[in-house]
Amino acid sequence: MAEIVVDKPEPPPVPVFTDEGLTALVGACRGKAFNDLRDAAAIRLLIDCGLRVSELTGIDLDDLDLEGESGKVVGKGSRVRMAYFGNKTGLALDRYVRARRSHRHASEPAVFLGERRRFTPDGVRERVKVRAERAGLDPGGCTRFGSPHRGP
Repeated sequence: MAEIVVDKPEPPPVPVFTDEGLTALVGACRGKAFNDLRDAAAIRLLIDCGLRVSELTGIDLDDLDLEGESGKVVGKGSRVRMAYFGNKTGLALDRYVRARRSHRHASEPAVFLGERRRFTPDGVRERVKVRAERAGLDPGGCTRFGSPHRGP
């Protein structure tokens, strides 16, 4: 039995959006409605910083530094780190934060708000799938956004 070698099957590759798919995904968020601005800011932040969805939903307003184009995120194992984003993401966040002031849950500390206060990871995943379908993309590719700093 010691000489028997058992091959481990390779797991199938995780679907990842292409650069064109990411551009289409962000384009599917065009609009001035609260949900459009929120979804654009959230998707851009996911793409630009390579955040986990749970990291995104854990960001509070006090954690954002729009001028410094950075935000404090809490990752796995409660590890705190700084996430840096680009100019377009900063502009999208600025637009969203201004629109957020008139949201009925604006007093909440969370950056990203839904109908019932803080946006949940499942809520973000659902919104990304909706935007992916609107962009004509396969929603199955919503689990990974490619490597950081490769987005639109």
